[in-house]
Amino acid sequence: MDKLILFTDGSVNTKTNIGYGASLAVPEVGLPLDILKEHLKVKEFKNTSSTKLELQTLLWALTDIPKTVKKVTVYTDSQNIMGLPGRRALLEENKYRTKKGKLLNNYALYQEFFRLTDQLDCNFVKVTGHLKSHQKDDIDRLFTLVDRASRQSLRGHTPLWYVYIVECVDNTLYTGITTDLKKRLAAHNSLNLGAKYTRGRQPVKLVYSCEFQTKSEALKEEYRIKQLTKGEKQQLLK
Repeated sequence: MDKLILFTDGSVNTKTNIGYGASLAVPEVGLPLDILKEHLKVKEFKNTSSTKLELQTLLWALTDIPKTVKKVTVYTDSQNIMGLPGRRALLEENKYRTKKGKLLNNYALYQEFFRLTDQLDCNFVKVTGHLKSHQKDDIDRLFTLVDRASRQSLRGHTPLWYVYIVECVDNTLYTGITTDLKKRLAAHNSLNLGAKYTRGRQPVKLVYSCEFQTKSEALKEEYRIKQLTKGEKQQLLK
């Protein structure tokens, strides 16, 4: 086997800078779904960004290709990757530096991209991505598998944030945020953990919680609730 078709995509949480890259390398389209899933690979990348993850995922996938492969057709929805071959001469002329002489953020990844693509005969094809089902051809369906794999992995990694209210033994209310309600409630009822406010008002019981995708959203809701009067909080609990 000296030819491969490669699909790569990635999804990143811009709050945590953690992303997941997915790749699928197959000799041809039209393979059964169970075989395709066997070839599907996912990898976690930390301290990354959308642009960086696109490159990291592609480089990881290219490095993983068998040495017998000489020609690779890469399908990607990344405009940055599509434009890199055309930017090479200028990047090298400027020694991967900005007009102010500062090294580009992803210069090392660009260098590795050119090193690997020099070794392989790579042809890059732009995929539209996120088409409706009736608009997709076989290539689009394969790319959707990769896109879904990265997104599902990211969703599985990213914890939900909860805003919660506990009622103390003296009938006062305490509001906080956490990613683990069970663990946080246990902490509030322990002797040395939890918030200072609840330590002398144990036991406490959970009376309200709501979930958010990000810590920032949870903090905003926590602040809003803390501004409410006790009566308004009681209305929230109903």
